[in-house]
Amino acid sequence: MAVLVEGVSVIVRKDAIAKKYRGGWRAFVSHVPNATFCDDEEIARVGFMTPDDVNAYVGNLEQEGLIFEKDGKAVDLAVVDQFAGPTVTCEWIEFALLKYNENGWISACWFRRGLQDPTAVHTDRLSLQVATPVGWTFENSLSKSARFVRKDQLNAHLKFLRSERDLDVYLDLQSGKEVYIGRPAIAPQSEASAATALKRIANEALQLEAQLEEAETAGKREELKRLRDRLSTDLLPEARNISKGSGSNLAFSFFVVGLVERILGMLAEAEASYKRSLAIQPNVINALLELTLCLGQQHKPQEALAVSRKAIMVCPVSAAAWGNLAMCHIQLGHKPEARAALDKAVLLDPADRKNLASGNKKGGTPFRMRSMTNSFREGDPNDNHSKEVGTDQAGRLAGRSGSWPRQDRRGSAGRPWAASGSVHGDAEP
Repeated sequence: MAVLVEGVSVIVRKDAIAKKYRGGWRAFVSHVPNATFCDDEEIARVGFMTPDDVNAYVGNLEQEGLIFEKDGKAVDLAVVDQFAGPTVTCEWIEFALLKYNENGWISACWFRRGLQDPTAVHTDRLSLQVATPVGWTFENSLSKSARFVRKDQLNAHLKFLRSERDLDVYLDLQSGKEVYIGRPAIAPQSEASAATALKRIANEALQLEAQLEEAETAGKREELKRLRDRLSTDLLPEARNISKGSGSNLAFSFFVVGLVERILGMLAEAEASYKRSLAIQPNVINALLELTLCLGQQHKPQEALAVSRKAIMVCPVSAAAWGNLAMCHIQLGHKPEARAALDKAVLLDPADRKNLASGNKKGGTPFRMRSMTNSFREGDPNDNHSKEVGTDQAGRLAGRSGSWPRQDRRGSAGRPWAASGSVHGDAEP
């Protein structure tokens, strides 16, 4: 028998679960974060749609006693790409594309009993029974409509719209339709899974901040309350719990806590969180931008000035950093210095409306300072948090860095575990 492979699948040896996983098979099954689980007699499979979630889940498996790889070879578990097969050498599984009736192809892998080339896709003619998640149908599967978008091409093909519990919703810029990427809630047991949870919190907080501004402009009081409740009741406690637990050594933990605190107007608390983040990892441009903003909003222009200067040292091509420096000089009454900094900001980014508006403003109250440069969903080559939270590790685990969006939200969401079913497929040369 074999197990289905869709998106990026984590394949785990059952004998390793029995011998090494804390709590054994029952605990392993209870920790499966979505409805993609299926198994045969010797291996179990859990599937994901983004490298970050693979990284988080594998981190948890390692925390519970399993070993991913040693000397470049898979030990207790393997990461298998739907099209490319195992991402590292795996001597104990076979992988193949199987003909599924007359409708198309599915990918599957199974436990290897003989000696074969561990890097080859198995192509002998054979008929296999393939275990699938409960409720799986080919018509609604990634096998039928698989699409892989590389991370560096994400913004060219997809526009992020919103998060819906266990889904990220994007607009497909080619078709004009909404597509969905499943984002299961993976418990932050390891630093890798903590980082994934923190990135989700940060992105939602930024999304809520934009919605708060719209609701405030429109005078929608009930909407304002709902958005603030989500931040204060759900996101902030979750971020703080992670910063006290598996993320206690991550600068990113305290950055995300500060971000939510700053959006809620808890400026003194946010300042302390940003400073703690920078104490762990000093030269992160987004943290410096946020701290400058936080100090400026508390009318501490002299302190803000020092931080804005450091931000420019860290990233001299950041228009936001130069804009913040200008705002500090404006608050301190340094008109020539403010003008020079604004000119530099506009030169670096001529399309930046805030800096252009600040440059055209004559007197009056300073414009709002600039916060972080972009969302963590898009990534920032100047943001050292990306190294700390394991972006490179996610790419290594998943083989290639990107996501598997789909038009049907069914099968995308991370639902509770359920038993597996099966289909039949035939491999062809």
